[in-house]
Amino acid sequence: CPRCAQEGSQGCDYGREGNGTCICKTGYDGETCANTAEFHTTEWSMCEGPCGGTPSFRTRLVRCYNTGSGALLEDSQCAGEKPLEREACITPLCSCTEPPRINYSNYQQTLQRCPYLQNGKECYAVCDTGYARTGVYKCESSRYVQWPICLPIGEVAQEKVVLHSYVTLAGIDLSLVLNVSSWYASIRPSLKQVLASSVVPSGTG
Repeated sequence: CPRCAQEGSQGCDYGREGNGTCICKTGYDGETCANTAEFHTTEWSMCEGPCGGTPSFRTRLVRCYNTGSGALLEDSQCAGEKPLEREACITPLCSCTEPPRINYSNYQQTLQRCPYLQNGKECYAVCDTGYARTGVYKCESSRYVQWPICLPIGEVAQEKVVLHSYVTLAGIDLSLVLNVSSWYASIRPSLKQVLASSVVPSGTG
């Protein structure tokens, strides 16, 4: 029998029926039981299934290896509990499709800049000559929660940007609000205050 490793072996398999080899403890391998046997894992796969926050699962490979020789072993030869090969997950949120059209913008150039928008990302519109952009397209939870406005250069835009964010966050189709400023002027002061506190961070103008 070879000189068996003291830490990794239970001794030599002597005797009439023995084969003269070292008897390895769980978690050890090799001729003298000097090499450890450990589980190795691959990276987790993508969460399988359609996007949109759908409950699903992801997988990975888990194998038991001799750390010295790299030989693939039976799972029972590795010590400890085998790591999970499959676990529950939630699929990522979908990207937003092409951004909505806005007045006084060059939509074709805007599409070249942002044909779609990943969740949590922002993109700028391209306004017509003589107009300036304020605000951005923003995608959250697979839908546009904010988009910009193209206004004549020099026009005050702060109130309209805040209002636009409100209407979008509330899920109202802005195409139904023909005159944004008039609509904003017609609502109660208390509602204006609630809307402003929801969109404008505390301490900003």
